[in-house]
Amino acid sequence: MEVIGPLTEPTRFGGNADDAFHVVIPSLPGFAFSDKPSETGWDVERIAKAWVTLMQRLGYERWVAQGGDWGSGVTHALARLRPPGLIAAHVNWPFVFPPKLPENPTPAEKRAFERAAWFQGEQSGYFREHATRPQTIGYALADSAAGQALWIYEKFQAWTDNRGDPEDALSIDAMLDDISLYWFTNTAASSARIYWENTQSGRASLSAGRIELPMAASIFPREIFVRQRNGLRPSGRTCSTGTSLIRAGTLPLSNNRSYLPGRCATRSSHGEGDQRSVHREASRQGMESVRAGIVQRECARELCLIR
Repeated sequence: MEVIGPLTEPTRFGGNADDAFHVVIPSLPGFAFSDKPSETGWDVERIAKAWVTLMQRLGYERWVAQGGDWGSGVTHALARLRPPGLIAAHVNWPFVFPPKLPENPTPAEKRAFERAAWFQGEQSGYFREHATRPQTIGYALADSAAGQALWIYEKFQAWTDNRGDPEDALSIDAMLDDISLYWFTNTAASSARIYWENTQSGRASLSAGRIELPMAASIFPREIFVRQRNGLRPSGRTCSTGTSLIRAGTLPLSNNRSYLPGRCATRSSHGEGDQRSVHREASRQGMESVRAGIVQRECARELCLIR
């Protein structure tokens, strides 16, 4: 949420008025401010198609998608669909893992696979619960404010840039704001169903497959899946470039009018606890590389930029 101001009112943050974007922030179905789906089938591809319809109805003819967490899944789905008007995409969680480790992996590739195995093992208990019994955990979380808070607070501890205490990275108010979005909207069960939906449809994969749309990615050193530059070989062709960042945070605004003339930005709010700032400078570098036609065989939480 902290990037909305710099994008819509850049002059308040040291930028130029010409750098302003429109910001469209759709909340994923079943999360926070969106309705709870009353039927099955709402996986990332169906959500991506809904976002396309949304942008068309809002009248935007030229836009760029960005996503993280489940929003990254939606953004990859948008990139595969390549709807009219979508000219590029950016993610801060690239899904470019090949099905298996290469025969002669580099040290970076080996570390990336080890990190993924760690997450899919001891760190993915919540995922398996959501993906197999979303209603069961939903009833429990809807019945206990303390349970709902701790279900998410534990992820703040595990997934943010901290030294053992979540408050190293986030304030108590920021964490309670995020937790409250689930509690006050009673969306513990409906938000958990996105895991079930995508597991059932086979879209809960670390590989997005072949993508032709120009893409860029910001890589954080302490992300769940740590991907070093040139550290993975994507399965299938992905037009992408990656920007490695020192740490999560914000960087100064910079002029990127050379690539995206127009005026709009969209973000899909996934509501997960580890939301991070989207780095404007990283996006600029990534998009300029895409514009230059750089296609690198490397690994390429929800914001769509339209200008």
